[in-house]
Amino acid sequence: MQNDKNTDIIIMNNNYKLIEQRHVDDVEGEVFLLEHIKSGAKVLKIANSDTNKTFCITFKTEPDDESGIPHILEHSVLNGSKKYPVKSPFDQLMKGSLSTFLNAMTGEELTMFPMASVSHKDYFNLMDVYLDAVFNPLIYSDHRILRQEGWRIEAKNADDPFRYTGVVYNEMKGNYSDPMCDVFHKIGHTLFPDNGYGLDSGGYPEAIPTLTQEHFEEYHRNHYRPENSYIFLYGDADFEKELQLLDEGYLSKYEKQGGNYDIKPQAPFKEMKVINSEYPAHEGSEEDGDTYNTLTFVTCDIHTPYATGAFNVILDVLVSQESGAIKNALIDAGICTSIDTYVSNSQQCIVSFLAFDCKKDSLHEFQQVIDKVLRDVAANGLDKESVDAVLNRMEFALKESNDAQRGIKLNGMLVNSWIFGGNPIKILEQADRYEEFKKKVEEGFLEDLIRKYLIDNPHSLLASFAPKQGLVQEAEAKIQKSLDEYKASLTKEQIDQLVAENEELDRYQNTPDTPEALKTIPTLRLTDINPTAVDYPIEKDTIDGIPTLRHEYNTKGIIYLQFFFDMKALPMTLVPYASLMSNIIGLMPTKKHTFGELDNAINKYTGSCTAGYDLYSRIEGKTRQPFALFKFQGKSLVKNLAKMTDLLIEMTNETIFDDKDRLRDIVMRQVSEITMDINYNAYQYARDRMLSQYNDAGKIGQLVEGIDYYMMLKDLGENFEAKVDDLISKFNTVKSLLLNRDNLQCFVYCAGSDYQAATEQVKRYAAALDTRKTTYQQWTYSGAHINEAIIMPSKVQYVLKAYDLLDPQYTYSGTLPVLSKILSTDYLQTNVRVRGGAYGSWGGITPDGIACLSSYRDPNLQNTIDVYDNIPGYLANFDADDDAMTKYIIGTISNRDMPVATSQRGRTALSRYRQGFTFDQIQQERNEILATTAQQIRDLAPLMAKVRDHGTVCVLGGEEKIMESKDLFNNIIRI
Repeated sequence: MQNDKNTDIIIMNNNYKLIEQRHVDDVEGEVFLLEHIKSGAKVLKIANSDTNKTFCITFKTEPDDESGIPHILEHSVLNGSKKYPVKSPFDQLMKGSLSTFLNAMTGEELTMFPMASVSHKDYFNLMDVYLDAVFNPLIYSDHRILRQEGWRIEAKNADDPFRYTGVVYNEMKGNYSDPMCDVFHKIGHTLFPDNGYGLDSGGYPEAIPTLTQEHFEEYHRNHYRPENSYIFLYGDADFEKELQLLDEGYLSKYEKQGGNYDIKPQAPFKEMKVINSEYPAHEGSEEDGDTYNTLTFVTCDIHTPYATGAFNVILDVLVSQESGAIKNALIDAGICTSIDTYVSNSQQCIVSFLAFDCKKDSLHEFQQVIDKVLRDVAANGLDKESVDAVLNRMEFALKESNDAQRGIKLNGMLVNSWIFGGNPIKILEQADRYEEFKKKVEEGFLEDLIRKYLIDNPHSLLASFAPKQGLVQEAEAKIQKSLDEYKASLTKEQIDQLVAENEELDRYQNTPDTPEALKTIPTLRLTDINPTAVDYPIEKDTIDGIPTLRHEYNTKGIIYLQFFFDMKALPMTLVPYASLMSNIIGLMPTKKHTFGELDNAINKYTGSCTAGYDLYSRIEGKTRQPFALFKFQGKSLVKNLAKMTDLLIEMTNETIFDDKDRLRDIVMRQVSEITMDINYNAYQYARDRMLSQYNDAGKIGQLVEGIDYYMMLKDLGENFEAKVDDLISKFNTVKSLLLNRDNLQCFVYCAGSDYQAATEQVKRYAAALDTRKTTYQQWTYSGAHINEAIIMPSKVQYVLKAYDLLDPQYTYSGTLPVLSKILSTDYLQTNVRVRGGAYGSWGGITPDGIACLSSYRDPNLQNTIDVYDNIPGYLANFDADDDAMTKYIIGTISNRDMPVATSQRGRTALSRYRQGFTFDQIQQERNEILATTAQQIRDLAPLMAKVRDHGTVCVLGGEEKIMESKDLFNNIIRI
């Protein structure tokens, strides 16, 4: 849009007041800040040429209790509206929209409904559905919505014990299976006793059943009003049409009432608070070594210029960097094995230090060590080289900024400041803000913040959280006792009424929407779909005899280099140690640098410079071939390319592995980090474990990153002194066998004009490697197909069932992704999520022939497996008219047409090439997707019957549910 055209739009639409308009180079467009005059709604439009249009409406939603009302409303308003009276317009859109992003989310103080699409027609369809959902939901007339999405007492018959269920209830039970969720809940509750920041807006499981229908409706009526809304528009959509839809369809129907949505700031404390608390522990946890220590400060107002970014720099220098003074002081004192930090972007900025695996009774020593370092840097200044390194990395990130969901990212960046009265346009001017920030850093801004908010600030909390076994069981028993007592207080007629309500809800959930209701959902046609797939071509080259793959694109002066070594140069017994070696390279000293100096150099000259590994499989004939590659990779501007190569060579050849103290610190840190990650990403660990039974690349994955690797690493940590010499020896053997020129292959991703500069660095890297010949090993893969359970402290389960369909009868086609869309958004969505109460469920068949069905944060176990086993019957009777099939097809295509950021294009191109996907095959799959019929879906019933009859099960979850079904499992392990 040109300025004069955009100005005309504003003048023509006199229902809005233009507050500010200016061009912002950082977003390559004109930015408008407006207010709807009648309703008070705030509107921000970034008008540029990005075809991935974004809309988001946000409401300020401070919780008034811990029933999770903002979170439950976020779910519930998407369950039908006046204009779109189907049970879940959101799910209908997930089936058949070209959306590139479609979600809703609840924060501590806000609820947002963002979406994006590259299709103009689809964008305006989605925008209208979202607006009607938030302003005109069916929650007032249909009380089943709260019972489904929030909570209910479930009893299938009068003799059954009562239990709580509901989508959000089960989600939050799963959330609180992660100890850190409980830790942050207690921190917030202590630091903010007088406002909503001390309450869990997502819902505390024991409090969720206190939410009433009356409170539910009242909260929506008060908070989901235009005057409390912040509407974000981004991209190349017609601005006048956007404003017209907002005004005529919704905003003009409201009068501004002057509601007060301010969140009362928490008054500062006069002295630090100290608490000692507990968290649910798994069997074998020990208080000495499994304790968390935390120190948290409530600091400045969100509008304090540059403060949030400044705190991130401070914590990066003192904790995140390998030379971090606080991190190393705590580890050297033996207080903990690892430490993390957190900076909030809320109304009052929170700065938190979190130490893991702390020794018993170390809380005050922990605080004293941090305070000593802070006072030292406040007096003498932060290390300038470390600060400069962080600032250089920030500048690189600004240059590389090309997120595929740029609108979503920008909205997330500015919305917190905006809802508290800040100027969102100022937030968008990142380059100018960065230059101003650098000047303030030179003037001592960082040290001033340390003194004011991290030393002389009594509004703080020092807390210790020790593991205690049995807390999960105690909480569950307490809830069940209260339910038993409640049931005992009811008459037979009241119990029968509750059972009848459950039966009625079940019928409602099982009853399809009427054709008339479904026709209200705006849809696209197949003619709206681009029939041509997007190609990401790879060129083959040879540089000084080194096999090289190349993807060319305008990366704006950034060069991406990757150097790969085939891990079949190693016996399989050394593969876990190659993985560990990849994780410690860059963290250990080298012959030229201490580990801190190396970290600073990487940050100063590159966007990143790391070691790692890639795993993938490729179908050759009817055989699935696994590949495991050790890699070094980096990205830098052309001017720093030679320096990046120097660092990669140094990390490859000169890493010092025999610094035992440093090595012990890193191993113990990794054990702690993976323990935390399993709690947070339990689903991914369960899925990887399941697929490893059928995919040899997955079996390698268990050795390099899965539960087997974790158990190996944990044993190493517990017996470090006895095993360290052997560990160092293994590293040297891995290096000798693996990192040789004969075993090298390369990938270069850059603009064509920069390729010659990249080739010179490939030559330099290759010339620096050992020239010994590589002998490749014949790996053998063992492991039976078994049902396996993994017990961890959890109130929910992750239930998976899988089977290998790769045989002479299996041929992959574009019909299979459509099947995945149907199962995930229809059958499993209805039976596992809506009826079963799980947070999510997915199913499908991968291109390499593995069928996998899975649930996420699931209160059930056997019931979910039964749902999986009924899929063949569902498919045999599958019936969908042309309109329904069109939705499934469009939804499937949408998954394949997601925008790809510049930084990700090279990765996409390389992944396709490695897996053997030619453009012709990708185009053929697209053609088959577009031509899929209901009969072809019915024809897949025998294929899914193989999963039912021969598939195996993997469950990760709580002990009680697993032991109820213990006869199902061939193997049960604890982690």
